[in-house]
Amino acid sequence: MSAERLGRIDAMLQEAIDSQAIPGAVALIARRGKIVYFKAFGTANAEQRKLKTNDIFRIASQTKAITSTAVMMLWEEGKFRLDDPCKTTPAKNEITMRHLLTHTSGIGYG
Repeated sequence: MSAERLGRIDAMLQEAIDSQAIPGAVALIARRGKIVYFKAFGTANAEQRKLKTNDIFRIASQTKAITSTAVMMLWEEGKFRLDDPCKTTPAKNEITMRHLLTHTSGIGYG
């Protein structure tokens, strides 16, 4: 990996922070099983604590696309129907796979 090219990541992330597009970022690049770049930029919270490489992020909605793709692969294989119920116990209103995939089930965060 080129030090010059990795330096472009520094510049890009710092520009995003300076322009207030993002408050901070952690970037990691691995090549052939080895970490070649791992840095933190910006702040972690409203109190302006510097972001660290081992800070934990709640990614929430970022997993929806990946999970939905995996579930739809199972649907294509005929493993379930979109309107199949998801709960094995009776519910006030039946929650279906379609509800879960369109994020309309009414299940909220804890």
